[in-house]
Amino acid sequence: MIYCVEDDDSIRELMLYALRASGFEAEGFRDSVGLFDALSHAQPQLIMLDIMLPGMDGIEILKALRGNPTTARIPVIIASARGTEYDKVVGLDLGADDYLAKPFGMMEMVSRIRAVLRRGGIFPPVAAVLTGRAAVVPVPISAVLTLGLGFQTLDGQVDLAVFQTNDHDLHVLALGQVLVDIADVGIGNL
Repeated sequence: MIYCVEDDDSIRELMLYALRASGFEAEGFRDSVGLFDALSHAQPQLIMLDIMLPGMDGIEILKALRGNPTTARIPVIIASARGTEYDKVVGLDLGADDYLAKPFGMMEMVSRIRAVLRRGGIFPPVAAVLTGRAAVVPVPISAVLTLGLGFQTLDGQVDLAVFQTNDHDLHVLALGQVLVDIADVGIGNL
């Protein structure tokens, strides 16, 4: 789950649309009140945070997140119209994991989110086509060879993204490309 804190409704909805289309679950908030209410119920994988917000601004929110042991380790990416070098340095030095200056492209936003999550050991959805059920699973090289893929790695395993688009079709991806379609096979059978 990605939380987006952005007071501009159109920007927030565009961010949420791009995240959902990329396979993420996402929820948006107009201000700190909605964010902290949601945080009292569930922890997201990452927070996208605007700086110029009504009430508590993004810098105050970031300080509060970093000062609370239950939220201190949640990755935060600042997305702000304040794009000077000084603004970026302040945000990063206060604990933001990345900084996007507006205007920015949705593909760049999604890529930066994926990068921050990967650095934190969280493996995000592989590609925008993964809108069904998704999982990234380590597959033994013997299973890959059985499928006829002939893909090898130094440690004898390859990470494949496995997802279902409906109840019967299972697709396997590596490096973002479809390698094989398998009909009527469950993820557990690999």
